[in-house]
Amino acid sequence: LEVDVFTGFNVMILLFELHRYGQSKDGLKKQINFNPDYDDPTTGMPPTSFLKNINYFHSSLYIGLWVYCNDILLANLEGANLRGAKLQGANLQGSKLQGANLFGGANLFGANLKGANLEGANLRGANLFCANLQGANLQGVYLFGGANLFGANLQGANLQGANLEGANLIGADLEGANLRYAYLEGAKLQRANLMEANLMEADLTETILIGANLENIGWDEQTRWPYKEEVSKAHHNIPEELKEQLGL
Repeated sequence: LEVDVFTGFNVMILLFELHRYGQSKDGLKKQINFNPDYDDPTTGMPPTSFLKNINYFHSSLYIGLWVYCNDILLANLEGANLRGAKLQGANLQGSKLQGANLFGGANLFGANLKGANLEGANLRGANLFCANLQGANLQGVYLFGGANLFGANLQGANLQGANLEGANLIGADLEGANLRYAYLEGAKLQRANLMEANLMEADLTETILIGANLENIGWDEQTRWPYKEEVSKAHHNIPEELKEQLGL
């Protein structure tokens, strides 16, 4: 069983590395493309499950192996193709997910992404309900690149101190999300696009909103805002009702 687990574990690491290499070469992008949750109807085999494999590694041997998985495999997912991946409740703390593709309804319900690097990742439509993104890096490069969280479900997510600079949050559901930081500054939303985002009951206390787009956002009486001077720095399309409410 130990040989089985470690063989499978190292093969998965190798597949991720081959994918990363293939995606860096224009002529190989279509030929070398590994997705651990991909359902290929031509094989006649049931779809694999990344989370199922990780849990198998974890449960088959001993608790220490989970730490090993975390440090070696989950920490090195840069550029990985995780489209539609089922990672609910997964421990991805501190993982390197720069440029990872989680497009297509990836399920990260309750996942631990504390301190993870998601710079340039595609999380469009991802389910991040109650996920822990405390201190995560979702920073973009000015108004291009950046994490794509278009339409993502971030209800109740913990985004304390997260770096969302330049992130695409159009239509994202941030109801009840915690964007506050306990000390000097909250989540960084400089130049983030929050158009039509749901901020009902969200806590944005001490959040940085310089240059953010607040067009057609939704909020309610339970939404907690930073100082009005910080909201005024958003510049882009601050709703008139919000200006009136905050006395801008």
